[in-house]
Amino acid sequence: MDKWEELITNPNTSRKDIGLLFRKTSELWKISFFLYTAFDLVQTLKPSIENVNLINELNLEKYLTFLEKIKTLNLDNCWDVKPLFNVRSIY
Repeated sequence: MDKWEELITNPNTSRKDIGLLFRKTSELWKISFFLYTAFDLVQTLKPSIENVNLINELNLEKYLTFLEKIKTLNLDNCWDVKPLFNVRSIY
């Protein structure tokens, strides 16, 4: 969860950092992102669950901004792309 927090909240997150996480999680990054988002929203709402005006507290903008960044950087299918250089081929 900490890795998602770091990627989402830091506006200077690099393409490399996002890509490395996506290569590890492959197409499951969407499920992982959804679970992180749900967990984060529950933690945000927990103290004020009785508050009627919950929409303002959700702050969905940071999640939507991160998803837009993924599209802009063309990382949504990066796990399918073969690396340009294969270290194992040297040996």
